[in-house]
Amino acid sequence: MPAIGASSKRSRAGIAVVNSLANLAAFAASDSRQAPFIGREEELSRLHRAWDGACGGRCELIWIAGEPGIGKTRMVEQFVGSLSDVVCARGHCVEHYGTGEPYLPVLEALAALCRFDSSVSGLLRAVAPSWLLQLPWLSSAEERDVRGGEAPRVGVDQMLLEMGEFLDRYTQARPLLLVTEDLHWSDRLTIQLIDYITRRRGSTRLMWLASFRPADVIVLDHPLNRVRHELRLNGMCKEVLLDAFSEIEVANYVGEHLPSLASDEGFIRALHERTDGLPLFVASLMSEVVARAARNADEPPQLADVAVQTKCNRHHRTLHC
Repeated sequence: MPAIGASSKRSRAGIAVVNSLANLAAFAASDSRQAPFIGREEELSRLHRAWDGACGGRCELIWIAGEPGIGKTRMVEQFVGSLSDVVCARGHCVEHYGTGEPYLPVLEALAALCRFDSSVSGLLRAVAPSWLLQLPWLSSAEERDVRGGEAPRVGVDQMLLEMGEFLDRYTQARPLLLVTEDLHWSDRLTIQLIDYITRRRGSTRLMWLASFRPADVIVLDHPLNRVRHELRLNGMCKEVLLDAFSEIEVANYVGEHLPSLASDEGFIRALHERTDGLPLFVASLMSEVVARAARNADEPPQLADVAVQTKCNRHHRTLHC
Protein backbone atom coordinates (compact mmCIF):
# COMPACT_ATOMS: atom_id res chain seq x y z
CA MET A 1 0.00 0.00 0.00
CA PRO A 2 1.60 3.27 -1.07
CA ALA A 3 1.25 5.95 1.56
CA ILE A 4 2.48 9.28 0.28
CA GLY A 5 3.69 12.23 2.26
CA ALA A 6 3.18 10.55 5.59
CA SER A 7 5.32 12.46 8.08
CA SER A 8 5.01 12.45 11.85
CA LYS A 9 4.08 15.54 13.83
CA ARG A 10 7.51 15.42 15.44
CA SER A 11 9.17 16.45 12.15
CA ARG A 12 7.21 19.65 11.62
CA ALA A 13 9.08 22.86 12.32
CA GLY A 14 7.64 26.14 13.46
CA ILE A 15 4.74 24.76 15.50
CA ALA A 16 4.39 26.50 18.83
CA VAL A 17 2.62 24.34 21.40
CA VAL A 18 2.62 23.95 25.15
CA ASN A 19 5.75 22.01 26.13
CA SER A 20 4.01 19.14 27.86
CA LEU A 21 1.59 18.66 24.99
CA ALA A 22 4.45 18.70 22.50
CA ASN A 23 6.26 16.03 24.49
CA LEU A 24 3.15 13.90 24.62
CA ALA A 25 2.64 14.31 20.88
CA ALA A 26 6.20 13.14 20.30
CA PHE A 27 5.51 10.11 22.48
CA ALA A 28 2.31 9.32 20.59
CA ALA A 29 4.06 9.61 17.22
CA SER A 30 6.84 7.26 18.29
CA ASP A 31 4.47 4.76 19.93
CA SER A 32 1.53 4.80 17.48
CA ARG A 33 2.74 1.88 15.39
CA GLN A 34 3.12 -0.40 18.42
CA ALA A 35 0.08 0.70 20.44
CA PRO A 36 -3.24 -1.06 19.80
CA PHE A 37 -6.08 0.88 18.25
CA ILE A 38 -8.98 1.00 20.70
CA GLY A 39 -12.61 1.69 19.84
CA ARG A 40 -13.70 4.05 17.05
CA GLU A 41 -15.44 1.22 15.14
CA GLU A 42 -18.36 3.38 14.01
CA GLU A 43 -16.06 6.25 13.04
CA LEU A 44 -13.88 3.94 10.96
CA SER A 45 -16.95 2.47 9.34
CA ARG A 46 -18.08 5.93 8.27
CA LEU A 47 -14.69 6.63 6.73
CA HIS A 48 -14.79 3.35 4.82
CA ARG A 49 -18.25 4.16 3.48
CA ALA A 50 -16.98 7.51 2.27
CA TRP A 51 -14.00 5.84 0.57
CA ASP A 52 -16.39 3.43 -1.15
CA GLY A 53 -18.30 6.46 -2.40
CA ALA A 54 -15.13 8.04 -3.76
CA CYS A 55 -14.19 4.80 -5.49
CA GLY A 56 -17.67 4.78 -7.00
CA GLY A 57 -17.22 8.18 -8.62
CA ARG A 58 -18.11 10.76 -5.98
CA CYS A 59 -16.16 13.56 -4.34
CA GLU A 60 -16.29 12.95 -0.60
CA LEU A 61 -15.27 15.59 1.95
CA ILE A 62 -14.88 14.29 5.50
CA TRP A 63 -14.00 16.39 8.53
CA ILE A 64 -12.32 14.71 11.50
CA ALA A 65 -12.92 17.01 14.44
CA GLY A 66 -11.66 16.84 18.00
CA GLU A 67 -9.67 18.58 20.70
CA PRO A 68 -5.87 18.22 21.06
CA GLY A 69 -4.85 14.73 22.12
CA ILE A 70 -8.15 13.11 21.12
CA GLY A 71 -6.53 10.92 18.45
CA LYS A 72 -7.20 12.63 15.11
CA THR A 73 -3.84 11.73 13.58
CA ARG A 74 -4.03 8.19 14.91
CA MET A 75 -7.49 7.87 13.40
CA VAL A 76 -6.18 8.97 10.01
CA GLU A 77 -3.25 6.56 10.20
CA GLN A 78 -5.48 3.66 11.21
CA PHE A 79 -7.86 4.36 8.33
CA VAL A 80 -5.12 4.75 5.72
CA GLY A 81 -3.43 1.60 6.98
CA SER A 82 -6.66 -0.37 6.63
CA LEU A 83 -6.93 0.34 2.90
CA SER A 84 -5.27 -1.69 0.18
CA ASP A 85 -3.83 -0.36 -3.06
CA VAL A 86 -4.61 3.27 -2.21
CA VAL A 87 -2.90 6.43 -3.36
CA CYS A 88 -2.81 8.71 -0.32
CA ALA A 89 -1.25 12.18 -0.49
CA ARG A 90 -0.86 14.01 2.83
CA GLY A 91 -0.22 17.62 3.73
CA HIS A 92 0.01 19.45 7.05
CA CYS A 93 -0.87 22.95 8.14
CA VAL A 94 1.45 24.76 10.52
CA GLU A 95 0.75 27.51 13.01
CA HIS A 96 1.62 30.99 11.72
CA TYR A 97 2.17 34.34 13.37
CA GLY A 98 1.14 36.28 10.30
CA THR A 99 -0.03 35.59 6.76
CA GLY A 100 0.45 31.92 5.96
CA GLU A 101 1.84 30.46 2.75
CA PRO A 102 -1.07 30.01 0.31
CA TYR A 103 -2.03 26.39 -0.36
CA LEU A 104 0.82 25.05 1.82
CA PRO A 105 -0.76 21.67 2.72
CA VAL A 106 -1.97 21.14 -0.85
CA LEU A 107 1.46 21.90 -2.30
CA GLU A 108 3.03 19.49 0.19
CA ALA A 109 0.63 16.77 -0.91
CA LEU A 110 1.23 17.52 -4.61
CA ALA A 111 5.00 17.36 -4.15
CA ALA A 112 4.66 13.97 -2.44
CA LEU A 113 2.35 12.76 -5.20
CA CYS A 114 4.91 13.81 -7.81
CA ARG A 115 7.62 11.82 -6.03
CA PHE A 116 5.40 8.75 -5.97
CA ASP A 117 4.04 9.00 -9.51
CA SER A 118 6.32 10.39 -12.21
CA SER A 119 3.36 11.11 -14.49
CA VAL A 120 1.92 13.73 -12.12
CA SER A 121 4.34 16.51 -13.07
CA GLY A 122 3.51 15.99 -16.75
CA LEU A 123 -0.22 16.17 -16.02
CA LEU A 124 0.28 19.34 -13.98
CA ARG A 125 2.27 20.85 -16.83
CA ALA A 126 -0.56 20.05 -19.26
CA VAL A 127 -3.67 21.07 -17.27
CA ALA A 128 -2.50 22.87 -14.12
CA PRO A 129 0.65 24.84 -15.01
CA SER A 130 0.00 27.46 -12.34
CA TRP A 131 0.32 24.76 -9.67
CA LEU A 132 3.47 23.36 -11.23
CA LEU A 133 5.04 26.81 -11.05
CA GLN A 134 4.55 26.76 -7.29
CA LEU A 135 6.88 23.73 -7.20
CA PRO A 136 9.95 25.16 -8.98
CA TRP A 137 12.13 22.09 -8.42
CA LEU A 138 9.81 20.20 -10.77
CA SER A 139 10.22 22.74 -13.57
CA SER A 140 12.71 22.44 -16.39
CA ALA A 141 15.68 24.78 -16.72
CA GLU A 142 13.98 26.45 -19.69
CA GLU A 143 10.83 27.10 -17.66
CA ARG A 144 12.83 28.57 -14.81
CA ASP A 145 14.76 30.80 -17.20
CA VAL A 146 11.55 32.14 -18.77
CA ARG A 147 10.20 33.39 -15.46
CA GLY A 148 13.57 34.43 -14.04
CA GLY A 149 13.47 31.83 -11.29
CA GLU A 150 10.33 33.29 -9.69
CA ALA A 151 6.78 32.02 -9.76
CA PRO A 152 4.50 34.51 -11.55
CA ARG A 153 1.39 35.91 -9.95
CA VAL A 154 -1.63 33.84 -10.89
CA GLY A 155 -5.30 34.62 -10.30
CA VAL A 156 -7.12 32.63 -7.63
CA ASP A 157 -9.89 31.60 -10.03
CA GLN A 158 -7.31 30.18 -12.42
CA MET A 159 -5.76 28.11 -9.62
CA LEU A 160 -9.18 26.73 -8.70
CA LEU A 161 -10.07 25.80 -12.26
CA GLU A 162 -6.75 24.11 -12.86
CA MET A 163 -6.90 22.03 -9.69
CA GLY A 164 -10.41 20.87 -10.52
CA GLU A 165 -9.29 19.77 -13.97
CA PHE A 166 -6.18 18.08 -12.60
CA LEU A 167 -8.18 16.06 -10.08
CA ASP A 168 -10.71 15.02 -12.73
CA ARG A 169 -7.95 13.80 -15.03
CA TYR A 170 -5.79 12.12 -12.40
CA THR A 171 -8.63 10.20 -10.75
CA GLN A 172 -9.83 8.73 -14.03
CA ALA A 173 -7.31 5.94 -13.53
CA ARG A 174 -7.73 5.47 -9.76
CA PRO A 175 -9.34 7.24 -6.79
CA LEU A 176 -7.26 9.57 -4.66
CA LEU A 177 -7.22 9.97 -0.89
CA LEU A 178 -6.11 13.48 0.02
CA VAL A 179 -5.36 14.10 3.72
CA THR A 180 -4.95 17.56 5.23
CA GLU A 181 -4.11 17.73 8.94
CA ASP A 182 -4.54 20.59 11.41
CA LEU A 183 -6.82 22.61 9.15
CA HIS A 184 -7.48 25.08 11.99
CA TRP A 185 -4.03 26.52 11.07
CA SER A 186 -4.79 26.66 7.37
CA ASP A 187 -4.58 29.71 5.14
CA ARG A 188 -7.76 31.18 3.66
CA LEU A 189 -7.04 30.05 0.08
CA THR A 190 -6.75 26.39 1.05
CA ILE A 191 -10.21 26.60 2.64
CA GLN A 192 -11.53 28.25 -0.51
CA LEU A 193 -10.05 25.44 -2.61
CA ILE A 194 -11.70 22.76 -0.47
CA ASP A 195 -15.02 24.57 -0.81
CA TYR A 196 -14.65 24.86 -4.58
CA ILE A 197 -13.63 21.23 -5.16
CA THR A 198 -16.49 19.99 -2.99
CA ARG A 199 -19.13 22.11 -4.74
CA ARG A 200 -18.05 21.69 -8.37
CA ARG A 201 -19.76 19.23 -10.66
CA GLY A 202 -17.08 16.99 -12.05
CA SER A 203 -16.02 13.39 -12.28
CA THR A 204 -13.48 13.51 -9.49
CA ARG A 205 -13.03 10.24 -7.58
CA LEU A 206 -11.66 11.92 -4.50
CA MET A 207 -11.90 11.56 -0.74
CA TRP A 208 -10.61 14.67 1.00
CA LEU A 209 -10.03 13.90 4.67
CA ALA A 210 -9.29 16.96 6.81
CA SER A 211 -8.72 17.21 10.57
CA PHE A 212 -9.14 20.24 12.80
CA ARG A 213 -9.84 21.46 16.34
CA PRO A 214 -13.41 22.81 16.56
CA ALA A 215 -12.70 25.13 19.49
CA ASP A 216 -9.84 26.85 17.68
CA VAL A 217 -11.93 27.30 14.55
CA ILE A 218 -14.81 28.87 16.48
CA VAL A 219 -12.83 31.07 18.87
CA LEU A 220 -10.56 32.45 16.14
CA ASP A 221 -13.46 32.86 13.69
CA HIS A 222 -11.44 30.92 11.13
CA PRO A 223 -12.80 30.86 7.53
CA LEU A 224 -13.22 27.11 7.96
CA ASN A 225 -16.07 27.72 10.40
CA ARG A 226 -18.33 29.33 7.79
CA VAL A 227 -17.43 26.90 5.00
CA ARG A 228 -17.92 23.93 7.29
CA HIS A 229 -21.42 25.01 8.32
CA GLU A 230 -22.51 25.91 4.78
CA LEU A 231 -21.35 22.59 3.34
CA ARG A 232 -23.02 20.67 6.15
CA LEU A 233 -26.31 22.53 5.61
CA ASN A 234 -26.19 21.54 1.95
CA GLY A 235 -25.33 17.92 2.69
CA MET A 236 -22.01 18.22 0.86
CA CYS A 237 -19.71 16.96 3.63
CA LYS A 238 -19.65 14.62 6.59
CA GLU A 239 -18.15 15.20 10.01
CA VAL A 240 -16.64 12.62 12.32
CA LEU A 241 -16.43 14.05 15.85
CA LEU A 242 -14.03 12.11 18.05
CA ASP A 243 -14.96 11.76 21.71
CA ALA A 244 -12.74 10.90 24.66
CA PHE A 245 -12.34 7.28 25.73
CA SER A 246 -15.04 5.80 27.90
CA GLU A 247 -14.03 3.84 31.01
CA ILE A 248 -14.56 0.63 29.06
CA GLU A 249 -12.21 1.81 26.31
CA VAL A 250 -9.63 2.86 28.90
CA ALA A 251 -9.90 -0.62 30.43
CA ASN A 252 -9.41 -2.19 27.00
CA TYR A 253 -6.33 -0.04 26.46
CA VAL A 254 -4.91 -0.97 29.87
CA GLY A 255 -5.61 -4.63 29.14
CA GLU A 256 -3.49 -4.49 26.01
CA HIS A 257 -0.51 -3.11 27.97
CA LEU A 258 -0.84 -4.44 31.52
CA PRO A 259 -3.53 -7.15 31.76
CA SER A 260 -3.10 -7.46 35.52
CA LEU A 261 -4.60 -3.98 35.98
CA ALA A 262 -7.43 -4.26 33.45
CA SER A 263 -9.86 -5.60 36.04
CA ASP A 264 -8.86 -3.10 38.73
CA GLU A 265 -11.88 -0.81 38.71
CA GLY A 266 -10.26 1.74 41.01
CA PHE A 267 -7.22 2.08 38.78
CA ILE A 268 -9.32 2.32 35.61
CA ARG A 269 -11.59 4.95 37.16
CA ALA A 270 -8.64 7.01 38.41
CA LEU A 271 -6.90 6.84 35.04
CA HIS A 272 -10.07 7.84 33.20
CA GLU A 273 -10.94 10.71 35.53
CA ARG A 274 -7.48 12.21 35.72
CA THR A 275 -6.85 12.06 31.96
CA ASP A 276 -10.42 13.05 31.01
CA GLY A 277 -10.24 10.00 28.73
CA LEU A 278 -7.93 11.79 26.28
CA PRO A 279 -6.17 9.00 24.35
CA LEU A 280 -2.89 10.93 24.17
CA PHE A 281 -2.72 11.30 27.96
CA VAL A 282 -3.92 7.74 28.56
CA ALA A 283 -1.19 6.38 26.28
CA SER A 284 1.53 8.51 27.84
CA LEU A 285 0.63 7.69 31.43
CA MET A 286 0.22 3.98 30.72
CA SER A 287 3.67 4.00 29.17
CA GLU A 288 5.06 5.25 32.47
CA VAL A 289 3.05 2.77 34.53
CA VAL A 290 4.26 -0.12 32.35
CA ALA A 291 7.85 1.10 32.65
CA ARG A 292 7.57 1.27 36.45
CA ALA A 293 6.03 -2.18 36.59
CA ALA A 294 8.89 -3.53 34.48
CA ARG A 295 11.47 -1.99 36.81
CA ASN A 296 9.80 -3.46 39.88
CA ALA A 297 7.77 -6.56 39.23
CA ASP A 298 6.70 -6.69 42.90
CA GLU A 299 5.18 -3.21 42.91
CA PRO A 300 1.51 -3.51 43.82
CA PRO A 301 -1.18 -1.91 41.62
CA GLN A 302 -1.91 0.71 44.28
CA LEU A 303 1.51 2.26 43.77
CA ALA A 304 0.91 2.28 40.02
CA ASP A 305 -2.27 4.22 40.75
CA VAL A 306 -0.24 6.79 42.69
CA ALA A 307 2.11 7.09 39.70
CA VAL A 308 -0.86 7.85 37.49
CA GLN A 309 -2.18 10.49 39.89
CA THR A 310 1.19 12.22 40.26
CA LYS A 311 1.92 12.25 36.54
CA CYS A 312 -1.55 13.39 35.57
CA ASN A 313 -1.62 16.26 38.03
CA ARG A 314 1.70 17.48 36.67
CA HIS A 315 0.39 17.44 33.09
CA HIS A 316 -2.79 19.30 34.01
CA ARG A 317 -0.94 22.00 35.91
CA THR A 318 1.33 22.59 32.93
CA LEU A 319 -1.45 22.68 30.39
CA HIS A 320 -3.65 25.10 32.30
CA CYS A 321 -1.00 27.58 33.43
